[in-house]
Parts: sequence; structure tokens; C-alpha cells
Amino acid sequence: MAKPRYTMEQHKALGRELYEMRERLTHLIVDLSAAYPMTCRGYKNLCKAEHWLDMARSALDDELFREHGEQPTLELLRVYYPGGEHPQ
Repeated sequence: MAKPRYTMEQHKALGRELYEMRERLTHLIVDLSAAYPMTCRGYKNLCKAEHWLDMARSALDDELFREHGEQPTLELLRVYYPGGEHPQ
């Protein structure tokens, strides 16, 4: 039995959360970089977390297009990558 996929609304909600997580994580990395050397293990691990969060967003974006490709492209593009605008 196939697992149910996310609805468009579920993708939008997840996209908003991941966008906010990415923004917060980026601010934390910048703050740490002002206080610790780039060789600091905590700094390096936050950078890795940022990378893996980006990888997850990309994979989910791919799923979104496979599952909801009939939607207008611009709407789909802004679900996981709002492009400088805060997600709706």
C-alpha cells in the first residue's frame, strides 16, 4: 500500500517552517563566526546542518513538482524557495 503524499497545503506549511529554520540557522552561524574561529566544532557542525537542511529542501521541492506539477510553476517555485519574500 502506498503512503499518502503531502497535499499542496502541507507542502506550503512545511516550506514555511523550513524557510524560517534556514533563516534562523544562518543568523546563528553568522553570530558564531564573529565569536569563534571557523575551526570551532560547533561552528562547523552548524554549517553542516545548514547544508543538510538545504539538501532536504531541494529533495522536497523535487517531490512537490512530481506530485503537484499541474499547479502554476511560479506558485510551486515559491513553496520551498520564496526568493527573498516571506512565505505566504
